[in-house]
Amino acid sequence: MEVISKKRKVSENLSANSPVMQKELVRLMVQALYDLGYNKAAEQLEVDSGVQLEAIDVKNFREGILSGNWDLATNIVPTLEITQKNEQKIKFHIKEQKYFELLSEGNYRSALDTLRSEITPLHDSSKDLHELAGLLLCKNSEELKENSNIEYDRKKVLDKLQSYIPPDIMIPSDRLKALVGQALEYQMYSCEKHCGFFKADSLLVDHSCDSFNLPSVAEAVVNESCEVWDAVFSHSGEQVAVLCKTSYFSIWKVLIGEKVCTGISDVSGVAWALDDKTIATGSLLGIVNIWCATQGTHLYSLKDHTEKVTSCMWIGSEQLLTGAIDRKLILWDNKNKSKTWEIRVRQIEKSLSGCIIAVLNASKPEVQIFSYNPIEKICVINEEESITSIQINKAGNQLLTVVSLTPPKMHLWSITGSLLQTFEGFKQERFILRPTFAGPNDDLVLIGSEDGYVFVWSKVQGSKLGVFKGHGSTVNTVAIHPKSPNLVITTSDDGSVKMWNLMPKLGSIV
Repeated sequence: MEVISKKRKVSENLSANSPVMQKELVRLMVQALYDLGYNKAAEQLEVDSGVQLEAIDVKNFREGILSGNWDLATNIVPTLEITQKNEQKIKFHIKEQKYFELLSEGNYRSALDTLRSEITPLHDSSKDLHELAGLLLCKNSEELKENSNIEYDRKKVLDKLQSYIPPDIMIPSDRLKALVGQALEYQMYSCEKHCGFFKADSLLVDHSCDSFNLPSVAEAVVNESCEVWDAVFSHSGEQVAVLCKTSYFSIWKVLIGEKVCTGISDVSGVAWALDDKTIATGSLLGIVNIWCATQGTHLYSLKDHTEKVTSCMWIGSEQLLTGAIDRKLILWDNKNKSKTWEIRVRQIEKSLSGCIIAVLNASKPEVQIFSYNPIEKICVINEEESITSIQINKAGNQLLTVVSLTPPKMHLWSITGSLLQTFEGFKQERFILRPTFAGPNDDLVLIGSEDGYVFVWSKVQGSKLGVFKGHGSTVNTVAIHPKSPNLVITTSDDGSVKMWNLMPKLGSIV
């Protein structure tokens, strides 16, 4: 009588229509079980399926790296069925790590022997070998850290070595978890109403953003005596600087609606210092003034521009960028001019970290993108028609441009110059409208309109999520609260500044 094995034969595919190999899926399940600490379950699955996570040599190689048994790991490398080039690289990095750890332990004699007899034969770059030899001069582990890229986490060392080994031989770490993460990201990307407030936090159902009701009542209202053209939050989000048509600025406490101070007229741009203690303002006469943000008293002036200063932006504790229509973009460092670029500036924006700076050219439809420290131009984004305003996202990898077209449009660009989305429907005929990103991951795009409405889109899908009535006249600026991604502020020609909560369920987190 024929004996039937209890082991289930593993078919090549999960199904006739699936490209996923069942053997690979089983291996990923085994890996995940081991990672979760269910070792017995993982071993039993290997027995039941007849599929091993990895060959015994691979297992020993892994254990050799994690335990610091460098000789064992090195001896196993030739059995891994990889190219000779990658074999040499793996051996070099193993011996390099051995060398680093011997130095960290203060075992300089053994480290020198390793460098001479084990590392040098594997590497022909005299520069690299010279740098490694230089580490022998380090007096302690702290100095060693400062002068090298030593990795003390052996798991990260293993991940680095794994990049030279084919995945079918040695599965990348946390592979199943990575695939699940990619699936969740895809679900969020495919969500037609994705706003970022509803996360894909379950594997049991597909992600879908609940429809949210756009605000109908403002959280707070501030009234000025004239048209309000712009508003800029302090970095803490506790205060907001308001710029009016009559060219004066005022500072208000957010939500409380209490005016802190009022600045002198002739103001054409406002920027908060990184510590929120001072603000910089441009002027129609080409002077940059620095003010105390709590008292409204004038501290000092920066003079070099010869025409209207259109924009200011602090990019360091003592570093300030100013731009004007006199074709000067100036970097001030500790009150002194340190560098100048030739560009007629309309607006300056920066990413949250300050690593990316965007400068809107007032002479032609382009945005110049700069990196910071040092400040260097890295890219230019061009439009076919005039750009009236821009906004950069927190991560510094995406840019909004508001373009004077018929009908008006707003474009979403990657910082490398790829057009990602187009948003339209808002009304813009005469005035500058300033947009904003919103939501936890900047998943929303908002802009005001000359008919008093505020438009809201899903950034990923480009779909309009809704429109709400913001003011009785043109909505000039929409700005996101720096600490609460559900709170935005709007300014209008009706003389009011309003705070709106895009997600009332989240509360007013200020």
